[in-house]
Amino acid sequence: MPLKYFIAIALGIFLGINIAYSLNFSTEIFFVSLVICFINFLIFKFFKKNSGKEKSETPIFLSILFLSLAFGIILGQISISKSVLQKERFNNFISQKENFIGLISNVKQSEKSQQLILKIKNEDNDFKIKIVTAKFPEFKVGEFIKVEGKIGEGKILLPNTENKINKSFDLEIQDKLKNIDGEIAFPKILTIENLETKVSLFEKFSFYLQNQKSNFVKKLDTLAPRVVASLTAGTTLGDDSLFSKEEINNFRISGLSHIIVLSGFNITILIVFFSFLFLNLNLRLKLRIFLTLVSIIIFIIFVGAEPSILRAAIMGGVLLLGNISGRQYVAKQALFLAALFMMILNPKIAVFDISFHLSFLATFGILYLLPIFDEYKFFSQERFKNKFAKNLLEIFKLTLAVQILVSPYIIFKFSNLSLFGIVGNLLVVPVIPIIMFLAFLIILFSFLPGLSIFFGYLSFIFSKYIFLVVEFISSFSFSKLDFSISSLEMFLIYFLIIFYLSFEKKRIKIQKYLKEEK
Repeated sequence: MPLKYFIAIALGIFLGINIAYSLNFSTEIFFVSLVICFINFLIFKFFKKNSGKEKSETPIFLSILFLSLAFGIILGQISISKSVLQKERFNNFISQKENFIGLISNVKQSEKSQQLILKIKNEDNDFKIKIVTAKFPEFKVGEFIKVEGKIGEGKILLPNTENKINKSFDLEIQDKLKNIDGEIAFPKILTIENLETKVSLFEKFSFYLQNQKSNFVKKLDTLAPRVVASLTAGTTLGDDSLFSKEEINNFRISGLSHIIVLSGFNITILIVFFSFLFLNLNLRLKLRIFLTLVSIIIFIIFVGAEPSILRAAIMGGVLLLGNISGRQYVAKQALFLAALFMMILNPKIAVFDISFHLSFLATFGILYLLPIFDEYKFFSQERFKNKFAKNLLEIFKLTLAVQILVSPYIIFKFSNLSLFGIVGNLLVVPVIPIIMFLAFLIILFSFLPGLSIFFGYLSFIFSKYIFLVVEFISSFSFSKLDFSISSLEMFLIYFLIIFYLSFEKKRIKIQKYLKEEK
């Protein structure tokens, strides 16, 4: 299928879901979309371009776009109906009980508390409860607990309510994206042992890996300096529990918060690492891809398999696909196919999921804007003879392409922008693979404390360097620019970016054609 049809389907479904969640008259738009789709199909069928010599593809493109728009509206309305039904079932459930027994499916540690995700099964319904409790005693994934207390209702995502596409980051909305039905703070908790219930083999394997991750973070904190432990846990495992709130804020201000979570960049490094590892084993390409895929899946389960990590893995896989195939065209198709797949599975992410939007925009920038930069003399590697300088140039181009695409959305959502994001990435990004590699060595030789401590202190040099860069950038009062833009202004900026991409692509194509003619 041509790339433009992938774009039409993904764009149509994205707009349709947003319309369903944003407007009360989405049903009317659904029928109008079908009418427009039908009209364009008739135009494509019965009218010909250039005196009947060939048919224009514009009508069929518009037909696919508006048909996808109608389908997206249906997906959005079904998602809303499911949310309403789930809310009614959950309210009925909590009104009848004062204590609950459930299975801990996730544990997240913080400085002074721990957050548990409790899965509760009630007849044919499954519910998820977020519990905030004291730091001790520590709970483990896979444990059954009894909770006593009043559970509050979670936020439901409906159209034309206070949850209408808002500009600010809403933690409750992000919880709802994880299908959290309710929450309770500091309840009475009792651990239940030897409870007879069915837990699948896959769940047991997943719980085992997640507990091993928690044990590793604790071990890392004892074997390595705190600077190394926090950065290693963040970059490699997506665990920010060892960071203080001030440190996390400093990373955010300096435009480097993406390195302390498992972003598409970190996943891509892991994919490259596994690919290189299997390449040295002289395996066939298909087997290497398969083993890399299996390794990444196991790693995702190990770190918790949260939606944000799954999205990062998918976007990282898209970039890998482009490199393996040697064709950016294939990666572009995969990008829109991946976005399409994720929106169909969970339509709410098209409207409310900030990390999904940022991941898509960043990957879009790498696939579409980066190749255009490569055609400019200013970004030509021929200007440099030093390999290190060439690598820095590549990082600069990559960071600039990503920043251009994500900045309008960040300004719209957070009303601020890091002024030193590009500089910070230039100084820090080359060091991240080294830290991640040393982290694997610490894990690999954890059974030999002396050797793992050696690698830990070796990693300290690079980790301390990153913290110094972050502290230096965030220390300036002007390192973050506070201002806001409206949704209309944001869409106008993206329209201009797309116009620029289209114009430059045609200009470069014409230039290459003229050179070939000469």
